[in-house]
Amino acid sequence: MLFTSEYGSLLKKRIEAGISLVAVDIRSAQRNATRTVVEIVDDARGKLVSFFTSLTNAYRNDKTMLAALKRTLGYDAFMKKTREYNQEAAIQFVNAFTANILQYRDAIIAQGIPAIRMDEISGFGKELLDANVAQESEKEKSIQLTAAQQTEFNAIYTEVIAICKEGQNIFKSDAAMRSRFVFDTIVAGFGGTRNSDEPEGDDESEQPAK
Repeated sequence: MLFTSEYGSLLKKRIEAGISLVAVDIRSAQRNATRTVVEIVDDARGKLVSFFTSLTNAYRNDKTMLAALKRTLGYDAFMKKTREYNQEAAIQFVNAFTANILQYRDAIIAQGIPAIRMDEISGFGKELLDANVAQESEKEKSIQLTAAQQTEFNAIYTEVIAICKEGQNIFKSDAAMRSRFVFDTIVAGFGGTRNSDEPEGDDESEQPAK
């Protein structure tokens, strides 16, 4: 079987389209999930810092109480990393704040700090948890193909393997040319890497990727 230049051009475009489709689908979902987490962390960070400023002012004459609040509400442990946009630290910070704020709630309100400010910070706990789960889920999906994508890539794989076999047969006396008709070489040319479970082009038992 001989492959024409027109066939080669069409297959090249088909491969590039397939790679582009997967890249766009995966990266778009990951970016959206990550953006959501970043936005929540940024919002929580701003409110935690603002609340700390209010606490410092409210308890400026009670250093012992202020120190206890900083320690118990997570400011001592997580403030620095949260300022640096550390996602895990921000989640732990919000969790520590939420778990311990109730015992100080009435006293803080008595100092003139509205309850809604504490409620807003506590509310970030579930938001961050949900967003973090969604982000991890998208990361897991990044290694999975849809049924349509799997079918298309299997079809492309079959075509490429056929070309590899034909090329190796034609150039069986030319090692340099024959080496160009190996599946790894072709994949590398498109900026990819072969799955360790996939056979190479000179294996007589090649099958589409499962």
